[in-house]
Amino acid sequence: MPDKLRYHPEQDRLIKAIKNRRKRFFLIQAGRRSGKTDIPAKCFKDLIHQDYQRHGLHLKDGFYYITAPTFTQVKRIWWSRLKAAIPKSWKKKELEGALEIHLIFGCTIVLVGLDEPKRIEGSKCFGVLADEWADCKSGIYTQNVLPALADTEGWGIFMGVPRPSIEYELLQRLARENPDVWHHFKWSAEDILPESELEIMRSSMDQITYDIEIRGVQTDVQGRVYYSYQEDTHDFEIKKDEYYSPNEPLIFCFDFNVSPGVAVILQEKILYDDDYDEVRFQSTVDVILGEIWVPVNSNTEIIVGEVINQWGDHDGDIHVYGDASGGSDKTSATTGSDWKIISNALNRYYGTEKINMYIKRGNTAVSDRVNATNSRILNANKEVGVILDPKNNPRLKRDLKLVQYLEGTLRKINPKAGGDTTLTHISDAIGYYWDYKFPVRFDLEEESTGGRVGRPPSQRYR
Repeated sequence: MPDKLRYHPEQDRLIKAIKNRRKRFFLIQAGRRSGKTDIPAKCFKDLIHQDYQRHGLHLKDGFYYITAPTFTQVKRIWWSRLKAAIPKSWKKKELEGALEIHLIFGCTIVLVGLDEPKRIEGSKCFGVLADEWADCKSGIYTQNVLPALADTEGWGIFMGVPRPSIEYELLQRLARENPDVWHHFKWSAEDILPESELEIMRSSMDQITYDIEIRGVQTDVQGRVYYSYQEDTHDFEIKKDEYYSPNEPLIFCFDFNVSPGVAVILQEKILYDDDYDEVRFQSTVDVILGEIWVPVNSNTEIIVGEVINQWGDHDGDIHVYGDASGGSDKTSATTGSDWKIISNALNRYYGTEKINMYIKRGNTAVSDRVNATNSRILNANKEVGVILDPKNNPRLKRDLKLVQYLEGTLRKINPKAGGDTTLTHISDAIGYYWDYKFPVRFDLEEESTGGRVGRPPSQRYR
């Protein structure tokens, strides 16, 4: 039998606080899969009933908004929960296409995406429930949410894991400085989930991602983007005759750029701890065998040609990953899309039966790719998933050491740290592979998964 989920006392306090609402605002800071969404869903009808007792007929033509950063997210997370939470006897009309439920009290519950904050403006709003708050745009609380609630003195519930976010830090500060109007509830998924599940997560996430996403702990990740990489841990002398296997799959990773043009070549291997001093490995390890770097005036034909020139003798299958946008045709000019150029060149040289292309329909968020990269490099169990030789991969090592977050922001990468415009490209190339095969995300949107060609490799954890 699977391990039983536990229950945290803070959850009881949250339920009581919602049912006996004496403060206007709630901030729920908790780890993934720890019940932070289910509790407000179950209590949503209590909030409406309280408003009806307080306002009576004034609820007529009023609105309640349930939100997430995008429309797709809010539909996926909340529509089924909301339909189950509202009693049938309360429902006057349910509009599936518009994601609206009209109630017999004269008010309407609407699901909206906050990528367009004006959706909650201009109406008589009695309450806002905002999920995945850390991923919402800066300025939404003061410019959109608070003014929407002003006329009715309405309530607000804000929740999500405490990813680095200006909006999240604002609400933490408000809750700390205004305890008379704010509740702030915190708990960790470690207190809820069984140890077997937590172990899977620790093996699939780096320490900072685990602290944020599972423990619900605020963590400073400003500065170095790829903080998991450490020279003493990840730098090896990699001799081709010791690590390269001509009959096993060879992985090519591409980013599309003109100055520089880049690619990374690697193999996924099983390495045993007993063969190395003071190193613990993940179940498989990516051995970085080489890189392609054309500093200026590059294009996709030049890069894939150089890949074939250096690795044309390989006998095994070829697996290809990279930027789903295909460089927006910037590097391919008149000869077709970047992926078409790569596919044609590889198929002609190696034969179609050996080529497996794993390209997403669209790139996921940069933060997801960064999390996947850091977690593959070194997970929360301190297990190594990547090794490289600085002699073979000087540019990749440079990226892993020097790529920085943009000063003054919390989640954006600086494309030219220290004035160097050549950074980020080669780490992006291999990051697309790690994001595809070893993603660190929850509640994936359906259109973010899968690929154009080939079968997605097995993924450790979702």
